Amino acid sequence: MHVPDVAGMTRRAWWLVPLLAPWLVLWPLCGAGFTGDDWSFLALSRHGDGPLGFFLHDHSFTYLYRPVAMSLWWGSTALFGAEPAGHYVVNLLLHGGNAALVALLVRAGGGGRALALGIAVLFALHPVGAATAAWLSDRFDLLATFACLLALRLLVALPRRGAAAVAGAAVAAAVAAGSKETAIVLVPAAWAWILLAWQRGGRAGSAPEPVATAQALAAMAAIALPFAVFLVARRLVLGSWGGVAFDGSPASALWHGTLAWLARWPEALAGPGAPMLAGLLLSAAGVALFLVALARPRRRAAAPGPRPGALLLAAPVLACAAAAVQAPVARLALANEAAFAITTNLRFYYLALAALAVTLGLAITMLRAGAGDAGAAATPSARAGGRRIVAALGWATAALAVAWWGPRSLQLAEAWRGDTANAARLATVRAAARAVAALEVRPGCVVVLRGAESNPDFAGFSDTLVKAQLPKQAAAIDCLVYGSTPPWVALTRRGALPGFEGWPQRTIAGGRKGPQAAGSLAFHFPGPATPATLAAWPAATTLVLRDGGFVAVAAPRP
Repeated sequence: MHVPDVAGMTRRAWWLVPLLAPWLVLWPLCGAGFTGDDWSFLALSRHGDGPLGFFLHDHSFTYLYRPVAMSLWWGSTALFGAEPAGHYVVNLLLHGGNAALVALLVRAGGGGRALALGIAVLFALHPVGAATAAWLSDRFDLLATFACLLALRLLVALPRRGAAAVAGAAVAAAVAAGSKETAIVLVPAAWAWILLAWQRGGRAGSAPEPVATAQALAAMAAIALPFAVFLVARRLVLGSWGGVAFDGSPASALWHGTLAWLARWPEALAGPGAPMLAGLLLSAAGVALFLVALARPRRRAAAPGPRPGALLLAAPVLACAAAAVQAPVARLALANEAAFAITTNLRFYYLALAALAVTLGLAITMLRAGAGDAGAAATPSARAGGRRIVAALGWATAALAVAWWGPRSLQLAEAWRGDTANAARLATVRAAARAVAALEVRPGCVVVLRGAESNPDFAGFSDTLVKAQLPKQAAAIDCLVYGSTPPWVALTRRGALPGFEGWPQRTIAGGRKGPQAAGSLAFHFPGPATPATLAAWPAATTLVLRDGGFVAVAAPRP
């Protein structure tokens, strides 16, 4: 009778620990709801042209071209519809996958399994990860980080896997490029690793796993080419090379945005409620550890095996580049000391935190290797005692970090659930969809929802909030739905455009003005619906929230 090798299976499946670790503190998210931009991505996924349409047509509302991540939105919407629990499961799996990749990269650099698990679990439980996973609309960061880390892990296998590693890295780079613009930081990070491994491999005996010249050139092309292709596609689809609008020169935006990112970094690292000094001390300790590990003399290894040197330099490149490429947006979002009153602003540090977690694991690995070399002349008992002391200090520090970060991530998840799944909030959202769906739709249909001002989603997402809940063939998709203010964006079918001639539209950042056709849909950026405008518009309807439902009232008169 065959007896399963349980011990062997456990050793091979160790990476499942960081994959599932986020569930320890983020399980409340499975009871959370949609909010803000979630409604727009849900509506676009439900009523748009599917994955191919995301590649061929504008799906940005503003300046985004992220067809791969939007295809994932389409898939989760096809599976789970307007039920948020499944969408949160996708985010949690992506965050757990990133934690697992952190562990795998530390292992690939020669770190022990226990060290890799400890570093990855710290990352999985950190409030930066909790805030990023909590906001469904920030799936872009989760997926882009996953693809960047996966590409680096595949590149580490380049000397052994050759063409297979190059092909896998190219696919991962394409996923990263199509998930979020900031993923372009993969190019300098990956090239740093390739060039370091290639340089070392060019010296006899200097690298246990050298990278041949042909492999290095192929890998560099495999990483860069997908980003070039997506950049051209972005230009063709959006009609512009531009991105976030900012005041002043690009150099000024880069400088001030990076400074804003760095100024908030200690607070983001230490976690909500921690004193700034704690973040500064953690940052200083990390920098010191990195520099000592880099400068520590080590013996050359004669036997094949993973070495952390090239990765130790590539991972910080990934983190530093992440700060720079986000500078234009960070300049706006992180400019004041209360930036993290909006917890989703912690997302600006997600990719950097993952890269720095890898850096920490590799630095510790190099220090331990250096300590082993330095203590070669010591007695076995002395060496063992020194290792035990160092290990005890490391695990005690990790335990303190988990005890601080874990509960705060749990609190963040519970607060997010409380805000987004509030019973009154959900009831108003559902009542709005029912009321609009029941209307008789005429060409140029405009609906104004009043009385729901206490629900923040009605301020800017009234239109997509309603349409995210409507079936694909619903006639009410061709209405513009207002809340207390004009919606940030409204969706209709392309064929409904003639009915809105003469309706006010506003110009948004970058000079875009609605309506704009995007495949079978059209984007509108509606202007104010004044009493005079509504009174003169024959297809306008005003609905007021009364006794838990929206009822029609006479149009306001100027």
